[in-house]
Amino acid sequence: MKKLFISFVLLFLSFSAQADAGYFVGLSFLLDGNLSEKNIGLTGKIMNSDKQDEWKAAIGASIYPWSDNKFGIDLGAGYNDNNTAGFISYDLLQAKPVVSLGWVNN
Repeated sequence: MKKLFISFVLLFLSFSAQADAGYFVGLSFLLDGNLSEKNIGLTGKIMNSDKQDEWKAAIGASIYPWSDNKFGIDLGAGYNDNNTAGFISYDLLQAKPVVSLGWVNN
């Protein structure tokens, strides 16, 4: 698992060398089949680019205030428009897929 995580981090760093990094702040929703407040969190991500209207790779951290396991680190991809973005990621600490929606800096 550590080798996979290190591979994703190195891949993300290679993307960020091509353009200025972008930042994302928003809400995250763990996809585990239950509709519960335990699956709602606050997330922040660093994207490989700050350009709008294109696909992005991102690495992020989340806080799930109502969950038993309160923290998450995720890797994923998404699309951003004019100051908004959506991401589909996999949370390595929660071991679940995540959907995130929020604001970006472009």
